[in-house]
Amino acid sequence: NFDIVWDRASLVAIDPKFRINYAKIMNDILNESNGKILLVTFDRRSGSFEAVKAGPPYSVNKQTVYELFDKKFNIQILSEMDVTDKPEHTKFKESGITSLYEITFLLEKKKKNVLSEKEL
Repeated sequence: NFDIVWDRASLVAIDPKFRINYAKIMNDILNESNGKILLVTFDRRSGSFEAVKAGPPYSVNKQTVYELFDKKFNIQILSEMDVTDKPEHTKFKESGITSLYEITFLLEKKKKNVLSEKEL
């Protein structure tokens, strides 16, 4: 098992119908006591319908991260930046995206409640 995973471009590359499997695998491979994920996503906030839904990379917003990970992980947003006009993201604008955000999360495994013998 691992202490930490850095996901810079994995979740956004996965077809949305397989995301729940990815979240389960991440939970399974991380150490129970201190497992963490540093997760970076793209959120295609506005643009043509086709451009917002296109992928990969697929749009992964905050709500999606909470839906996938909130039961097993504490979630903290470390940064949320508008990257629409960054030169390395011109392909998004050319495809019809008018607002693109990069969101960085820290996900920390929730501690399991273990009752002591006194509490039993």
